Amino acid sequence: PCPCGSGRKYKKCCGRK
Repeated sequence: PCPCGSGRKYKKCCGRK
């Protein structure tokens, strides 16, 4: 899963599985 966030582990991965 790719949750939304402003961290390094969340690189613009919104709503992506």
